[in-house]
Amino acid sequence: GKKYDEYIRPLLAYPMWENFDPIALEYRVCDLKRNIGGSLDVLGYDHMMDRMVLLDLKTLGGGKPYSTDAQLGGYLSMLIDHHKLIVDECLTMWASAGESHLGECQPPTRCLEAWEDSYDLWKMKQEEL
Repeated sequence: GKKYDEYIRPLLAYPMWENFDPIALEYRVCDLKRNIGGSLDVLGYDHMMDRMVLLDLKTLGGGKPYSTDAQLGGYLSMLIDHHKLIVDECLTMWASAGESHLGECQPPTRCLEAWEDSYDLWKMKQEEL
């Protein structure tokens, strides 16, 4: 409804979409060995940059951008595991009332490392319980 207009309009008007073919939206992925799953926001092909992109959409309600490396790394890991799909670039698009902006490039290797570190930390904490 109207409540989300000020977030959605700038997001849809973002120039990146002109050369972007979405392949999957809200796509469910899982890691059967670790019993973890989730939904990635956008997987698509950027024709201008000739690259496969994994994109996370976040809203900023007055807060500051934060690292989404581990989250994107988890999705990457699951895409590689199940589909043997290689992603060239990870990005986060930040939406706030009246504007949207793309975060800087997040290299897939960095995201995968952040995911493994995050999972290891979570697993350690589970063992302590």
